[in-house]
Amino acid sequence: MNPKINERKNLIVSLKSNLSLPNRGIDKRIQNLTGLNIFNGFISVLCIAIVLYVIIFESLGSAFIKWDKMGLLVIISVSFTLGLPESIYELKLLNHLKKINNASDFDGIEHLNAELSSMIKKLNNKLKNYKYLIPLVLVIFVFGILQIFSETLNPYWSYIKIPLLLFYSLIIGRFIITYKKIHQNISATENSINKSVEPNLENN
Repeated sequence: MNPKINERKNLIVSLKSNLSLPNRGIDKRIQNLTGLNIFNGFISVLCIAIVLYVIIFESLGSAFIKWDKMGLLVIISVSFTLGLPESIYELKLLNHLKKINNASDFDGIEHLNAELSSMIKKLNNKLKNYKYLIPLVLVIFVFGILQIFSETLNPYWSYIKIPLLLFYSLIIGRFIITYKKIHQNISATENSINKSVEPNLENN
């Protein structure tokens, strides 16, 4: 029996997913998440790159697209970027779950499980996670939709660059910090598992 490893598995499974995918086993979910993350990541990076290009180069008078025409692209970029970090965390944790499937308990796993439990509780608290992003997203969406349908009725569209850049900064900054913590916890766990396996191999 490996109660602490089983506790860790249950912690990973308790992560609330943003994606409703058919439950066909961990391998199929990893495959589906990998494909979706590649697609969403490509769209997000492309849209953000275009948005930043327009913001920077329009002020210099050399942008090939005007900010007034960016309503739809801004909405798309926010939509694809918003949930991408949590999908990446989920994929990282599922790959870890697969690796520890046949692992045994080791010294220090209690501390690593406590760290992981704290991180997953924070990730599962969606309202708290998005409390700073929701107002920004609402403002961006309302003015983005208004801009799509009527450029003349949206005199404040040029000011939407500020909440949009703030949204990107919050999403990217929080992703870097959270992903680093998850990666360090997973790496420490897998390294400890590998070290505990090596003596057994030598004895055999």
